[in-house]
This record gives sequence, structure tokens and C-alpha cells, in this order.
Amino acid sequence: MTFTMDDGTPPVVQPTGSTTTNTDVDPFGNVPPVPTSTGVVTESRYNPPPRNARVNGVWTTGYSGPGIVDKRNNLVFGPNMQPYYYDLYNDPTIEYVSMSEDRRASVLERLDLRGLPVDTPEQAISSIGYLMEFGNTIGRDWETALREYERLSPPKVDVQAVTRYRVTNSQDIAAVADQTAQRTLGRKFTADELKRFVGAYQQQELQAQQAFQAGGVVEGAPAVDVAAQSFAQQIAPTEANAYKYLGYVDQLFGSLGSRI
Repeated sequence: MTFTMDDGTPPVVQPTGSTTTNTDVDPFGNVPPVPTSTGVVTESRYNPPPRNARVNGVWTTGYSGPGIVDKRNNLVFGPNMQPYYYDLYNDPTIEYVSMSEDRRASVLERLDLRGLPVDTPEQAISSIGYLMEFGNTIGRDWETALREYERLSPPKVDVQAVTRYRVTNSQDIAAVADQTAQRTLGRKFTADELKRFVGAYQQQELQAQQAFQAGGVVEGAPAVDVAAQSFAQQIAPTEANAYKYLGYVDQLFGSLGSRI
């Protein structure tokens, strides 16, 4: 059975019949819940599943009758000595105001972690009412209902801002790199060399941006042609020096030719 409402707001249902207030409520189940009203046992929408319960001191396995069973497995009775259901109109508020600040903060944190609204007292009371409605449905006290709800509902995940980085398009890098390799080595990069250079250059860009995010003075990645020339000289120093020598020879012959 799903208990999540369409708008995310837990329901608070107003019961029929008169109610009375009892200021000795223990909202934490340390002692059996003290009924604060005549209950709603006449409402047919509650049909709790079988649960173990101690009814008037007698242990009953698979008790399937009406009413809520507290954390000590005692069936709770109302002032009219009938099995008790939470009064969803009064009990949520009584539970809320009866809590110590520390206990309230702990309960609200657990509710918030499961996506139940608790930003205002009204929302918190409504969320407690939702748990009481759940407790009435499964025939258990609201704290047991909360533990069951935690078991069935995964904790919400806070969406963190994702840092995005931009690197140069790989095709643009490859085009400039091949032109630079032609000028440096007298040939274009091989497919493997080009793949290595593109990946290394984009990684260098990424590292520069990550350093910028950390703060301080950051030096950016070099221009693609500068990085490509350095890469070409590292992977093929003999070719680079030979091509550089040929360049000098061409310049020399060119100079001599202009004098003839």
C-alpha cells in the first residue's frame, strides 16, 4: 500500500465523535501511549494486518482486531475501554508540543530525511499526523510506523551542483596538431600519436580549470600549436632535428641561389 500523497503533503484526517485532551501523553513510546480521545474504532477504513499483541495481559499471536499496538506489544485502549486509534485531529499537535527540543529535532530530522515536509510547525504536525494515519492503518504506534516507513522509503538525495568543465573540440585540436607536426617533423602525426596528443591536451586543459576552481593564481594550458610542437619534439626528436636541419639547408641554398 502506498501512503505518499500526490502533492507530497501528509494527510491529516479529522475524525468523528467528541475528543478530550490528556496532557500526560508520552510521544516516544517509553510507556504505552495514553489515549487523548475516544479514538476512531468505528471507522471502517482501518483494517490492520495481523500483529502480535498483548490484549488485557493475554499474549495473542497474530492479533487481527482493531486498535493500535504499542512498542511493547500492548494493545492500547481508549477512555471508553475500546481498542484505540489515533485521533488525527488532536493527537499530532499534542505529540508535537509535548516533545523536548532535542527530541523534536531528532524526529524532524528523520522525517525530513524521508522527504516529509517539516519546515514549519504546521508542516511538522501534518507529517506526524501522516505517521499516525500510517500507524492506524498498520495497527501500530506512530514511532513503530516511522521505523517501518524508514524501512520502506529510501532517504532523499540532495542534488549537489555539478561542476562542469569545457575543453577544446577534439577535431579542432587534431587539425592544428597535424599542421604543427607537418612543420616540425615534415609529416602529420600518426593516428596513435594524434589520439595521444588530443587526450593529453584536453587533460591539461581540465587540470588548469580544476586549479582555477581551487583559487589562487593559475596558468592556463598553452596554445594548441605550442603544445603540439613540444609533443612532436618529445616523441620524435630525431625526426624533428633532421627536419630542422633540412630547413636550415633549404634556407642556405635559398640564400645562395638569390646571390647567383
